[in-house]
Amino acid sequence: MRVCILGDARSVHVQRISRGLAGRGIEATVITHHPLPIENVNVQKHAVPKAGLRYATRWAKRHERYLKRIMREHDVVQIHFLHDWGLTPEIAAEGCLVVTPWGSDIQLPPGVPPPPPDLVRKRVALVRMSDAIIATCKTFAERIVAFAGTGTHKVRIVPKGVDTSLFTPASSWPPEEQIVGYFKGFRLVNGLRYLLEAIPSVLQSCPDAKFEFVGDGPLRNESHKLVEELQVTNAVRWLGPQRHEHMPTVMSRWSVVAIPSLAEAFCIGALEASAMEIPVVASQVGGLTETVRDGLTGILVPPADPWHLAGAIIELIKDRERGRLMGRIGRRVVQEEYEWSDSLDSLIESYKWAVASKTAAAVG
Repeated sequence: MRVCILGDARSVHVQRISRGLAGRGIEATVITHHPLPIENVNVQKHAVPKAGLRYATRWAKRHERYLKRIMREHDVVQIHFLHDWGLTPEIAAEGCLVVTPWGSDIQLPPGVPPPPPDLVRKRVALVRMSDAIIATCKTFAERIVAFAGTGTHKVRIVPKGVDTSLFTPASSWPPEEQIVGYFKGFRLVNGLRYLLEAIPSVLQSCPDAKFEFVGDGPLRNESHKLVEELQVTNAVRWLGPQRHEHMPTVMSRWSVVAIPSLAEAFCIGALEASAMEIPVVASQVGGLTETVRDGLTGILVPPADPWHLAGAIIELIKDRERGRLMGRIGRRVVQEEYEWSDSLDSLIESYKWAVASKTAAAVG
C-alpha cells in the first residue's frame, strides 16, 4: 500500500503516523510546506512544477495536474488538518481521499479570530468530498458531522494511541515531592491562567506542593507575570518546551497532571499521563470527557474554574492512595483501548475500508 500524507512534517503526530506506517511495510510519503527528515519516510516539499515542456500551462492548471498525479500515484491520500491544499471534487475523484480534522480547524478556539468565510467553505467542501473521515473520538466525530453537514456513514473512529513502552510508570511512586505537572501550550484555549490562579489555594492546604510547566506560547510572559503577582514564584518551575520522547522522564516526578483546557478535540496528553499511572485533573470539555474517566482515572472539573480545579488537585495530593488507584486504572484503560500499535492497526484498516468502499461505489 502507498500512503501519502499532506500535512506539517514538524508535527509529532504526522511524524509518528508516517514512521509507524513505514514500520508496517507501507510506502509512506509526506508532502509538506515545511520539509523535515522523518526516518524511512519519503518527505517532499509541496511544490507546483515550473512551466516547461511537461507542464507548459498556467500555474492553476499545473497545480491541478500536480495534485491529480499525487492522487493517482498513491492508494490513499490523507490530509492532516483541513488546510486548503487546492483539492476539488474532480481532483479527489482521481484517488482515495481521507481527511483528519484536528480540532481548531473545526471548532474555533477561544481568543482566535474567525477564519475567512471562504476558508470555512473550503474546509466543509474538503470533508464532504472525502472518501473517509478519521475522527479521534465520538465527541469530536459528532462535531465534524455537524460542521460539514455530512452523514456518519464515512466516519471512522481512530484514537491517537500511546506507546506504553515509552510512557511507563516510574519505578518508585508516589514521588517524594508533591508536583503538579502541566504540559499543554501557553494559549488562551489551554486555560493555563485558571491553573495559575488555583495555585494559592492549593498551597494553603498543601504548602509543600510544587508546579512544573512544560511548553511555550504567546501567553508565556503574561503567565510569568501572573505568578509573580500571585506571589507563588517559589512554588513554580518553568521547564520550557521538551521533546516528546523526553516527556516520560519529566513526568516521572509528577504526582498529578493538570489539564485546564477550555476546549479539546481529544487530548493525547491525558492518556500519556494515565499510561504513566499519574491521575489527571482536567476540564469537563470535548474529548477530555472520553480520555479522562471521571472518578476512575482522574477528576473532571468545570472549565475556567480555579476553585474547583484547586479542590481536585488538593484531593489527589492528600489522598495518595486514591491517586495511585486512579493511575493504575488509567494505565489499564490505555493498554486496553489506546495502545499505539492498536491505533495504527485501526488506521490501516480504515485506509483499506476507504479504498474498498470507493471501489464498490464505482462498480455499483
